[in-house]
Amino acid sequence: CFWFYVGRMSIENGLENWLVNYKFDSRTGPEQYLASCHWILGQFTPAPSNIHARNTTERGYNLFVIFFALLVVGSCISRVSATIQQVIKLNSEVSDRKRSVAMYLKMNKISMHLCTRVMRFVEHSLGRHKVAPLDMSLLSSNLINELHMDRRGPILRKHQMYGFMEMISPKAFTRLCGLLQLTVFEDNEVIFASFSEGVGMYILGPGTYQEQKDDEISNFTQWDHTFWSEIALFMNFQHTTTVCSLQFNDIFVLKPASLVQAIQEHPECCSYVYQYARTLQGRLNAQETVAEEVLSAEAIRTCSEGTDVYQLRHLSEEKMLEYFKIKGPHPGREEILAFIQSVLGPGQTPTPGEALKELERLFPELHQEVGTHALFTSDAERFRALSCMMSALWLAADRYE
Repeated sequence: CFWFYVGRMSIENGLENWLVNYKFDSRTGPEQYLASCHWILGQFTPAPSNIHARNTTERGYNLFVIFFALLVVGSCISRVSATIQQVIKLNSEVSDRKRSVAMYLKMNKISMHLCTRVMRFVEHSLGRHKVAPLDMSLLSSNLINELHMDRRGPILRKHQMYGFMEMISPKAFTRLCGLLQLTVFEDNEVIFASFSEGVGMYILGPGTYQEQKDDEISNFTQWDHTFWSEIALFMNFQHTTTVCSLQFNDIFVLKPASLVQAIQEHPECCSYVYQYARTLQGRLNAQETVAEEVLSAEAIRTCSEGTDVYQLRHLSEEKMLEYFKIKGPHPGREEILAFIQSVLGPGQTPTPGEALKELERLFPELHQEVGTHALFTSDAERFRALSCMMSALWLAADRYE
């Protein structure tokens, strides 16, 4: 546009110009615009145009465009050269590291089968890190944890306990993400074996695996992360199955010590995790939850919602004292005394099952469905209360059997 403007100004000043000289003054607007574009591109590329400056003004503008083109083209060439050099350097570093591993294997006369496995694993590891290697020494520990949280947080949030932990204390959750240990397993490598002692929780990433339980072997492919052997975080646990990786798979491992380290400075998190573990242990002892590798979503939800911390954070109106009301009939003092007399007095006494049902009727807060404990999802407390009442009655009746 400016080249065309210079030509028009030369016509108005009566100077020889490129528009008249090359007969573009009588052409249409699109033709004049295309001619100007052709000329300007010819200054930046080795494709010359047959249009040249015809006066001092046009020649001065032509020199200005040439100098500007030198700067732009030189800068572009410099950037491209620097990028190519970085790529060459990065590939050279990768090749040097692979060469050093190969030399070690050759000098120590490692078997060909093991050499092949090692080199495949090295190529996989280098392929993961050569795209964007990060020098952790340049960052603070808090920034490193936040980087881990940004990548691993969406994985942990899929588990209800850790998702709620983030709500309680984002700092503890961020710290926990940084303490997850990433391990890469190759094909046909055992992740954990049956009857071995659990060392923590395994988070299996998307990939193909093989599970061997008793004499049954099955291959499975998962497209999302799953949480295995969570019980090992809170108590002694022996694996009930053998799981192998059938390809290169990324697996996170959370050990009990790492969980303690993440929450030890956050009392509310400590209380929540302790109550979660106690509820889980109670359900396992009562055989309400099967001690299997992958806990069901229902078991996890029940253990999480049974904690005091969760209930305080999700306090509904019906659980507040001013609105709380125990549903069902409220037996009087006479019915309670009559029941006690039937247990303590001579004659036929109720069976343990009948006594339990009668206690639930006489004390509505112990009812299995509408009682206080049922509303607050604290079945373990309800069982303890019933056990204490039954024990007191049997002791008073001298029934030690």
